[in-house]
Amino acid sequence: MNIASTYRIFITIKRLQISSTYHSNNIFPLLVSSTKTKPIWRYELFHIDIINNRGEYMITFLGDIYLNKPYKIEFNIENYICNLEYPISKHGKPALNKINLRQEKSYIEETFKQHPLAVCLANNHIMDYGEEAYKDTLSFCLKNNIKYFGAGNQYNNYNNPALLKIDTATVGILGYCCPSTSSISGGQRANGSSPLNEKRIAQDIDALKEKADRIIVVFHWGAEEIFYPKPYDVKIAHMAIDKGADLIVGHHSHCIQSYEIYKEKHIFYGLGNCIMPDIDVMAYFTNNGKSIRFRQNQQIWNKYSLGIKYNPSNNDIEIFRMYFDGGTLTQSPYDIKKYYLPIKSVEEYQRAFIKKFLCEKIKGRVRKYKQSPWVPGLKDAKYFYGLMWQIIKKQYS
Repeated sequence: MNIASTYRIFITIKRLQISSTYHSNNIFPLLVSSTKTKPIWRYELFHIDIINNRGEYMITFLGDIYLNKPYKIEFNIENYICNLEYPISKHGKPALNKINLRQEKSYIEETFKQHPLAVCLANNHIMDYGEEAYKDTLSFCLKNNIKYFGAGNQYNNYNNPALLKIDTATVGILGYCCPSTSSISGGQRANGSSPLNEKRIAQDIDALKEKADRIIVVFHWGAEEIFYPKPYDVKIAHMAIDKGADLIVGHHSHCIQSYEIYKEKHIFYGLGNCIMPDIDVMAYFTNNGKSIRFRQNQQIWNKYSLGIKYNPSNNDIEIFRMYFDGGTLTQSPYDIKKYYLPIKSVEEYQRAFIKKFLCEKIKGRVRKYKQSPWVPGLKDAKYFYGLMWQIIKKQYS
């Protein structure tokens, strides 16, 4: 059993009126608390989780989670970090023209029997209900001693990094979200996900080298329902390793994407959905307040995911597969090496990916048709033959 303790040093200044409940857990987070008689500012000078290690300590990385109720897990998951794919709040104004996820209650502890060490907020749903719901989510994390990273604004560096102290080693975790996922990015002061930007990533890794012994970078990126990473994602992952990252973890594809080993460091392009039930939400809100009910049944490939156990002391990796049947998460034995994708160079992969991507689009369309048949129309025919023609051109060009 690994036990995490939190040590905090505060300076307290009394008799100042509090006008905001905004909380930031950047390296030097600001905690706000108040009473009716004595409101106070509390400045937290130092906040770091100390893990008392009894035996080898492993951090477990999980994929996307969206919990609309408690679910059952048939095996033990400890010391985990996941992608929190929804704000935890009953407040907020819905973002327009997108699928909006939110839950008033987290259901995290009821499902996992413990809170995570940290959550990644660098995703395309954390701002689905605006600033108010985002701040409620931060308050929930602070109340339950959960680190968070990958969302905020330029002023607080998007709450990057989260720092975990494990015995004598410090692990720093950075999170970024690719704009191609239709995310709402943070600005100079406005909150949002941390945008994937090569220059910022390089700068953050360089700065983190002075604070952390191990550097982990988490990306929300890739094409949904596609089993292979985009060439651009490969380029960014390689750059992050070249700059000094020890492990790359990816989310967003909602299916398991390939992994590779680059310069003896693991890159997991997409862990898949850890727990993602069928979706039934109000979505695609318009300026005049209209919306539609959005329903999506998870397909078989959306129900498998990878879990990564990472040992910071020696960079060792253990990979396991899971299956979520809509009510229960179980382990699913599999030859993990089948997910391995050797990439000799980004340029070579770029040429191979185009055909793979187009083929996967066609196969994905066929898979969806088999799961939920519909009468094909002219639009479907144009889509199918358009993809086929692109494949033929690539084959003979």
